[in-house]
Amino acid sequence: MKRHSFIAFLLLVSIYCGAGTNAVTVPSVGDARLRIVGQNAENYLLDLTASNSSCSTQSEFEQKTNQMANAFLTLQADIVAICEVEQNSQVLGYICDEMNSLANTDVYVYVSDNMGNASQSSSGYLTLKAGFIYRKDKVVPVGSNTSPYYSGEYNHRLRIQAFKELATNEVFVLSMNHFKAKDKTSDQGESTRLQNVSVLLSELKDVTTDPDIMIMGDLNAYMGEQPIINLQNAGYEEQLIRFDADAYSYIYQGTKGLLDHAMANSTMATQVTGAAVYHCNTSSYYSRFSDHDTYVVGLNLGDTPPVPPTPQPECPEYTFDFCQGSSTFVPYLKGDAEWTYSTTYGLQINGRYASNNQDQWIVSPQLDLSKASSATLTINHQIYYDNGTKGDYEQHQTIWVSNDYVDGNSPENYTWHQLPIDQYAVKSYVDATMTIPADYLTDHTHIAFRYQSVNAQDANFWEIKSANITTECQEIPDAIDQTNEQPNTTCFKRIIDGQLYILVNGRVYDITGHLISK
Repeated sequence: MKRHSFIAFLLLVSIYCGAGTNAVTVPSVGDARLRIVGQNAENYLLDLTASNSSCSTQSEFEQKTNQMANAFLTLQADIVAICEVEQNSQVLGYICDEMNSLANTDVYVYVSDNMGNASQSSSGYLTLKAGFIYRKDKVVPVGSNTSPYYSGEYNHRLRIQAFKELATNEVFVLSMNHFKAKDKTSDQGESTRLQNVSVLLSELKDVTTDPDIMIMGDLNAYMGEQPIINLQNAGYEEQLIRFDADAYSYIYQGTKGLLDHAMANSTMATQVTGAAVYHCNTSSYYSRFSDHDTYVVGLNLGDTPPVPPTPQPECPEYTFDFCQGSSTFVPYLKGDAEWTYSTTYGLQINGRYASNNQDQWIVSPQLDLSKASSATLTINHQIYYDNGTKGDYEQHQTIWVSNDYVDGNSPENYTWHQLPIDQYAVKSYVDATMTIPADYLTDHTHIAFRYQSVNAQDANFWEIKSANITTECQEIPDAIDQTNEQPNTTCFKRIIDGQLYILVNGRVYDITGHLISK
């Protein structure tokens, strides 16, 4: 296709998102050299017989493919980060073929992830994945397409890939994600989403490819919800909100919200020229190809000097107010008693009416205590139901610390040291303070609460309102440069006949510094 024909094509698709849609405004992302487009494809499956397929006929599948390709070309995508597509090695090729056909080119390819065929549940549900499409004449993948999970479905839904811009040789890291959906459980999937965040952040912390990182995807969390807060606390800024405070990508029961996100760390954010949502799905229900809108981020890599990350406090402190919600602690359950939260009682668990042999952990996020010379943990807690002796408390309601635990894994597989609780109280909140041993003052410390009950009839009800870690740090005196030490000198000033003379170590100098005599 000649250049003027291709431009005409872009103008045409910029007015419409897929065949037969209503007019939709195409957002601007500034003077960007690269554009990353994000999309939840809403169960884009090759297997049309699967229970979670969004298409029931081949014609519907082809129309959906065409609409997506049109939207991505409209936004001039150089990289497409996509989720909720069937887990297999061919699915992204259909979208690439359609984009190349529409644009009369062959530049769109996908990142190989070596994922085999999707697993299928008894209900016919096929597992899903996230992946990447890119323009091979603009960028090239660097390294492998990896996941912070080593097994399970989320191994396919959370992906990390570095890309290099061919024009500048600048590199950045892109993570595409599909966090646990909101469900009908007591926490609506929140504990799993928090675990998704924890595992992702732990992996990104060790990325060595490049310091510039962009997190994208359907995070199934709105602004102000804990998973987004945790990402913000880790230094990632939401770019869609940065450029449009009213941005939304999803409508549920008439309410607009932002479930799809583009979050950049500080060095990445300085290279973002704009970010916006393309309302090609929420604006016209009958022609939509997904229940989520498409969104785009513009980049000019390397144009702005990197901003150094905000330094961590030299002497850190951590405060967890469990009356305000789940904070960033992640539960690991072995039994049917659950950790719950109350605005009045904080973190609580009760095995009284559960099964026997409960062993329930809830683990803090990774804590950096490496600058501390000493640290103490103080909890405000009580035993509400007194169904045992103090010895039972010390055995079954316990606190632990680890210096080798890795986020997202079962605590049973790691080394933990028990911190003795000095104060238990029945139906009366009390502060209990314990010292964290020096061996556990590292940059990857975790604390955990552990609840056990052998016999449900004798189980206690444990409530924890808050946990605070305070530290002390030794000040290191400035080093003295021995080579610049000045010799001891004897110096006198004298005025003789109206003239000032200086006597230094037996030598006489005038006011200009000339030597008068020895």
